[in-house]
Amino acid sequence: MDALEPDPAEPDHLIYTGHSVIRRVHGGAVLYGTDSGVMDITAPFAAPFVTTVNIVDGTKQYAGATRQIVATGTLSLITGDAVGAYTGTIDKHAAR
Repeated sequence: MDALEPDPAEPDHLIYTGHSVIRRVHGGAVLYGTDSGVMDITAPFAAPFVTTVNIVDGTKQYAGATRQIVATGTLSLITGDAVGAYTGTIDKHAAR
């Protein structure tokens, strides 16, 4: 995580930015992304969050990949456990 700070417009929300490295279990390909998101910390046992990952590159069949993944879910600020889902689109040949 690069930055984590209170949202000036919503004091009970944290906004954050960072970088993602997503590795495929099979084949070892990697996606690289920059991410940002918001988390509502009023419920520390199940803090809802939304994270957007902008894909900026990758390895193997994802070299030059672009597009976006959006993850939503809840994070326990007590245990660190997260539950959620993601949707997205990856353009594997954007830079070619």
